[in-house]
Amino acid sequence: MGLSSSTNDIGKREQSILDVLTDVKEFKQSARRYFSTHDAPFSLRQYQTYLKAYREKGINGLYDHREDGNAKKITPEIEHYLIGLLENNRELSVSEIISQINKRFNIDVNARTINNFRKTHGLERIIKPVSHTEELQFAGFEIISALAYHTGIVDAWSDVIKKHIESVKDTNLFKENQQLGADHSSERNKGRFTADYNKLNDVRTAKFDSIEDKIQHKDLSRLQLLDTQTKTISRKNLAVLSLPLITLNGSIRNINKSIGNALKQICGYNYKHATIDKYLRELKYLRISSNLIKTTADFWIKFWNKQNNEYPTLLCYYLDGNTKPIWSSKSCKKSKVTMLGRVMNCMEQVFVHDSFGHPTYFQTYSGNADLGSKALSLMKDIEDYLKAISSDGKVNRVMIMDSAANGASTLRSISNSDYYFVTLLNENQINPRKFKHIQPPVRYEHGDADLSECVVELIDSKEPEEYIFECRGIIIDWDKGKRTVAVTNLPAQIIDESGVVKSYFDRWPLQELQFRSMKSVVSIHRVMGYGKKKIPDENMREKQDQ
Repeated sequence: MGLSSSTNDIGKREQSILDVLTDVKEFKQSARRYFSTHDAPFSLRQYQTYLKAYREKGINGLYDHREDGNAKKITPEIEHYLIGLLENNRELSVSEIISQINKRFNIDVNARTINNFRKTHGLERIIKPVSHTEELQFAGFEIISALAYHTGIVDAWSDVIKKHIESVKDTNLFKENQQLGADHSSERNKGRFTADYNKLNDVRTAKFDSIEDKIQHKDLSRLQLLDTQTKTISRKNLAVLSLPLITLNGSIRNINKSIGNALKQICGYNYKHATIDKYLRELKYLRISSNLIKTTADFWIKFWNKQNNEYPTLLCYYLDGNTKPIWSSKSCKKSKVTMLGRVMNCMEQVFVHDSFGHPTYFQTYSGNADLGSKALSLMKDIEDYLKAISSDGKVNRVMIMDSAANGASTLRSISNSDYYFVTLLNENQINPRKFKHIQPPVRYEHGDADLSECVVELIDSKEPEEYIFECRGIIIDWDKGKRTVAVTNLPAQIIDESGVVKSYFDRWPLQELQFRSMKSVVSIHRVMGYGKKKIPDENMREKQDQ
């Protein structure tokens, strides 16, 4: 558009600007050249601003609008919007507010405007603390630590270890062997065994001796465990507790693998295989296994007693064994290993579960455990702990065992104790001629069967005169045609037929299924180690003497 000065109401300021714009236009050279050779009232940059405003708005673009006040972008509508927004979201940043205004009203405001608005209305930003979630590779394993410390089992183990150490220090063997010192010190390298040391004849001969024989010539005061703090013992106990996870249920024989780094999250220290192996070997030399087992039984009996609000008439203890094979060329006691279907070297662990399916105690035996003869001695091992939860005498303790423990001598010894028993007869023991006083059948309340009360005669074949033992029997005639007979010494006044039968068949969910889960979780079907000691084979010696 052309430059015109015909406006009558134009001011002096606007007229001077218009004159310069006209002179530049009529100047033969560039605008830059004009401002370098003429004394203009404003600069080249200001000229370009005036020229742009004049072209867009004409003479009105040259007027000075400052006298009308600031050009406010925050209208009353935007102001009400911002107050509502900031009252509920004080943590919003300036950039987030500007973005919200732009989306809602399609205008741009600068950061200073927002900050001044906040200060005016007392809506300054309040930064909320940000919670950072750290992702760890083995964080889920910390559940073991949490449960172990929550229940208190770690403290129980640490306390019994420290007490056992003090009791070992007071023994005569400990004091006598303190004078022995290290054997073959010249064959060691800074306390470590060397190849020459391992080749020594007496070392090779005694290498696989039993612990009972080794400790007779061992200076127990040299064990590192004796000077270990309780806090460190607790950490190592947690590491041992997590070994089924770290070793993938025993499939890894060394924790110096990548998954072994999980010990850092479980117990607070990334122990290596040599450290845990040494810790376990020193516990073995202290012969603490029996105390640990009994302490664990005491702990869980008291723990579950506090958790269970039920007070049953019968306090049942389910006894059963789990046989595991020993792959050794040495001659060991043998028995049938069911999961392999063969007779071979083996060990059997007998477990005691309570009425709610919680494992409370176990013992390990070489070969067949002979549950019938070991049942009562097992319960006597934890007799004091069991009395603690039934001292009022109102609870009847019942031992529930499978048919392997139905020998007449076993049942007779249990009957003469403070316990009751429930077990089944084998098929070859079911003889109608041995059932007396058979009562009319009643329907089984928990299954498809008819139950008949009777008195069962059992013959103790070990007695010279075939001692006859009588006890209460319950004939179970299943609707599918099979017959089973349960025997017990529980009086009918305490529990009826259906209660006796149900208490026995509860073994499957409360114990047998526990064995399945323990095999998949804590490797009870694997042999992690066992004591080695030569014992005479009495049967073979008798044959040799003959």
